[in-house]
Amino acid sequence: MKKGSIVPVPVLITVVIIVVSTSCWQNKRSGADISDLPSLQPPEPPKAPTMVGADTIWDFSGQLPVLPGNEEAIFAYIGKTIVYPKDAAREGIQGRVIVKFCVTGKGDVTGHEVVGSLDPRLDAEAMRVIKTITRFEPAYQNGVPVPVWYKVPITFKLQ
Repeated sequence: MKKGSIVPVPVLITVVIIVVSTSCWQNKRSGADISDLPSLQPPEPPKAPTMVGADTIWDFSGQLPVLPGNEEAIFAYIGKTIVYPKDAAREGIQGRVIVKFCVTGKGDVTGHEVVGSLDPRLDAEAMRVIKTITRFEPAYQNGVPVPVWYKVPITFKLQ
């Protein structure tokens, strides 16, 4: 072996597990046992949704909501309304922000939320633009207007 060479030294990692045991069946401080505890009843199951009306928000429906016009209208609107934050552009930040909102059975837009974050400045700009959209043609399930979640990806790309 050459002088000054490094000799690998095996490293041993030891894991120490400490187990503290107490009795589940007897409380040693009070002398009480489990039979002294009140019986716990399970909670009542939640009321099943009716699958119509406002008590269910669908992730998918038979006919998706659209902006008045056509399916591509939302992307055209976003494209002409979005403003790339100058400081984020200077820093070269690019990517996609995903915004989710609810389109009610009446076509109102509520419950805005960023579900795919990129950068706080770009998230805020995406949210600003989406919040300017206030009306959709509602979604329909079996011919009945229903509320649905709608997700919109907004891509920020420097040219």
